[in-house]
This record gives sequence, structure tokens and C-alpha cells, in this order.
Amino acid sequence: MKEFLGDTADNKAQQFMYEGDSHAILTKLHAGTAMFEGANKNIITYQDMHLYQQKFDYDKNTKSIFNTVTHTALASENEPNAETGYRVGKNVLTEPANVGNPAQRFEIVYCNH
Repeated sequence: MKEFLGDTADNKAQQFMYEGDSHAILTKLHAGTAMFEGANKNIITYQDMHLYQQKFDYDKNTKSIFNTVTHTALASENEPNAETGYRVGKNVLTEPANVGNPAQRFEIVYCNH
């Protein structure tokens, strides 16, 4: 995870699109790929194949991104920062959903590109 650099068009590594019909989170950096929850709970991008490991939703109230099939949530790895809930330089993985866990909170910033 890196510090958010803003929503500029040249910052595609931190920009994603949500496909509501398939519940896929598509990356703008690698066309045709979607966020994928691996068996080891790591998050990668993989060819968008509408697999259950690629089905995610976002809860605006809890700010959590969760897999609609496995009921796990995205989380930043290890000792989240008390203010931001994540740590720069850490991996994003999945773990059992826990509304009170600040490591599972992600702020969505909408882009116009």
C-alpha cells in the first residue's frame, strides 16, 4: 500500500472502477483485470473472469470493502495507524469482517477519468 497520490489521470496504479453487475473491482492500470482474493488471503489483480474470488462490495457506513461470497474484508497488514487505519508499505489482504477494525476502513475518492 502506498500513500494516496490523488486522483490525477497519471496515477492509474491507485485507480479502480466498480462493475456493479459482476461486483468486480477493475484496475485502471492493467486493462481487463480485477481484484482477486487468493486462497492465502492476499489480494492481487487477475484476469476478470467473474469468479467468486472477484466479487466485492463497499459499505459506505463502515467504509469496508468485502467479498460478497467469502464474507471477508480487505484489510491493511499489521498494526494499523490509529489515524488512518493503514500503514504505507504494507500489503492489502483479506480477513474475517470486523466493523470495529480500523485496518478494514478504506476511503473511496471518486475520479472523473
